[in-house]
Amino acid sequence: MADRTQPLVLHHKNPVPSYVPNTWRCSMLHNACLTLSTPQPACSARCRKRPWRLDVYGPNASSQVRQVLAERRFMRDPIESFKLRPLQRDVHNMSAGAVPPSPILRGEAGGLTMIWPVFEPSYGDFWRDTMLPLGHLLSLGRLPHRLGFSGLPTGSGALARTNAVEGLERIRSVCTFERTSPRTLRCEDACYESVRLCEILPHSSLRGSAAWLAMASLDAALGFKVPQLKTSAVSAEPGVLRVLLAARYARRFILNLNEVVAACDGLLLGGWTLRCEAHALAGMSLHAVVAKMRQTDVFVSMHGGDCINALHMRPGRAVIELVNHGFEKAPWVWLDQYMRLVKRTFRVRRIVLPSTSGQRASGSNQTQNWKQMQKNFADAWNANGTLPWPRLRDELHAIVHERPLTRAAGGQPQQPPPQRQQPPPQRQQPQPPQQQRRRHMTRLEHKGVDEPPPKYGTLVVLVPYFGAPPPWLPIALASMGGPNAELVRFFIVGDASVPPDVSVPSNVRFVPAEWDEVRRRVREKLGVDMPYDSPSYQCKGCVMYSSDRAAANASVLAAEAKARVAGSLLHHSNKVTDLKPFMAALWPELLAGAAWWAWGDIDVLWGDLPRFLALAPPRGSFVCPLLPNPWGAATWGPFTAWRIAHNTTELFRESRKWRRVLQEPRPMQFDEWWGSGSSDWRMSFVVQRLVRQGRLGDAGVALPLAEAKSCVDPCAWCPCGAYTFE
Repeated sequence: MADRTQPLVLHHKNPVPSYVPNTWRCSMLHNACLTLSTPQPACSARCRKRPWRLDVYGPNASSQVRQVLAERRFMRDPIESFKLRPLQRDVHNMSAGAVPPSPILRGEAGGLTMIWPVFEPSYGDFWRDTMLPLGHLLSLGRLPHRLGFSGLPTGSGALARTNAVEGLERIRSVCTFERTSPRTLRCEDACYESVRLCEILPHSSLRGSAAWLAMASLDAALGFKVPQLKTSAVSAEPGVLRVLLAARYARRFILNLNEVVAACDGLLLGGWTLRCEAHALAGMSLHAVVAKMRQTDVFVSMHGGDCINALHMRPGRAVIELVNHGFEKAPWVWLDQYMRLVKRTFRVRRIVLPSTSGQRASGSNQTQNWKQMQKNFADAWNANGTLPWPRLRDELHAIVHERPLTRAAGGQPQQPPPQRQQPPPQRQQPQPPQQQRRRHMTRLEHKGVDEPPPKYGTLVVLVPYFGAPPPWLPIALASMGGPNAELVRFFIVGDASVPPDVSVPSNVRFVPAEWDEVRRRVREKLGVDMPYDSPSYQCKGCVMYSSDRAAANASVLAAEAKARVAGSLLHHSNKVTDLKPFMAALWPELLAGAAWWAWGDIDVLWGDLPRFLALAPPRGSFVCPLLPNPWGAATWGPFTAWRIAHNTTELFRESRKWRRVLQEPRPMQFDEWWGSGSSDWRMSFVVQRLVRQGRLGDAGVALPLAEAKSCVDPCAWCPCGAYTFE
């Protein structure tokens, strides 16, 4: 592959964020030869015919391959991103004494970085989860010279999509190795001195000025200057506001787009002349898209991948996102996935379009379960909509009269509105202890993610467990030590006794508590009576979650029926799981000196928790390994961590059913997102609501996980086959 790239030097005075998020994870191979075969356009992990292979040579080839396979075992499939992408069938070690088939390239040309994007076919996801992290590395001067992508977005329907790597191809060698792309060359067979295999972390914590600078660095590769972040006027030309409405290429059309443009263009609004136009950005070259966005003052787009183009604009401009009726109640990780990139750099507004006859009010029916809610959200999200011109006009009027951030380029300084005289602050009266304990959370005033995170504090993990010690207890206890020994404290609360031959790490403590002690604490601290004498509950007629959709699998159903007869469906027969959201309030003395608290399960093998928890941005209120996920679940039963300073020890009070959860003897999956009946009162959906309201900061950390479960489970997202012990 010929190298036709030119070096890029970024000339700008913008501060590089001191808080550098973790954008990808890589593993290194030395003396590796890449061999390509037939490209596979529709598969990656499950391809019967493999499109490529890596052969590793040298005396350490075997150990290198084992290490890479272990480190990248949680990598996601680029086509089916809710499944894993193992590399066992693609990376091989050659026998000792084997000779590479061609000379090994060395120096700058001897390094290849192989990248598997997150949800490769989607244009918006590819930009958000792959291109922006690469742009961030480019802004830091850390982007490798030779990049190989598994594939690139190639288009949908009649319109070809913008070539996302058009700028990168000018400054880096870019190729694909699993699929072909109409505008990008495929990699060549070659032997490299070093090959890095990298996975992009999904939904990275890039946002605000860091996300904007990442995009501006990619635009600089196309020849555009990097604007100054502090020069953030609402428009470049005084008295003229240029409005661009995005015409989508598929689904979510603005049905009255032409009528809105006709009513908008040329209108005199509050002393400003509007210049309005509509363009299908997906059919333009990347250079043309950037040029058009640099001239835009207000960008109006339906929720979706087009919103990512707002980052091409100059700072201080405005973004108006259009969402269909019903979708405004969707989980925050879905609803705000693009707007959280542009907040703090642009003026962000949202218009909820009026309901049409074919749309349902998602989430308004309290009796629907989470599956029906998910379907309703998807239906509302993908529907076409009508944009009321008076609603858009009001938003444009508010934008031009909003307080400007600085002087308009080339124009006179715009005067801010007169400030109202503030009354003298009143001294707050101290609240009684009861009112202080039951107070509702207030809106969090988070600092920007560009600031360095505070020094990592101690994490306390509270694990409620009642019953005989499980056979895997020694392995679980051993995993609680190791890298967690210094900064993480585990408290196992319950009546379980430790076998004498089991070693307990110094940071693990068993807190004796009979079930009567739990009932006493609930009654005294929460004012609720628990009218049952045991956490055990005999489940009758329940269905095991992991086989809800496994009706065709006779072996799974037979095993489930046997477990139900024996009463051994743990998560349906043990009330203890519902106690997890209450643990911090019931045992507050265990949180002394901690910055984070978390709930956990006894059947978890723990990795390096401080390593990942320290990556949480300062505004992040919680960390859930299950994020991101298709349904927006914000909590997970096996482990969810909470920042104590953000008033998270009594979040259960935000649920309308928390008292009933304690009063009912049957397990209600209060700590989870799934379960029978409606789910809006479960903690996962409660947290989603609090994030949408600004009362909790969204999580910015992705923790790798896998469940030790059978791979015959039809769950499309759940990782399976977690570990094999020797």
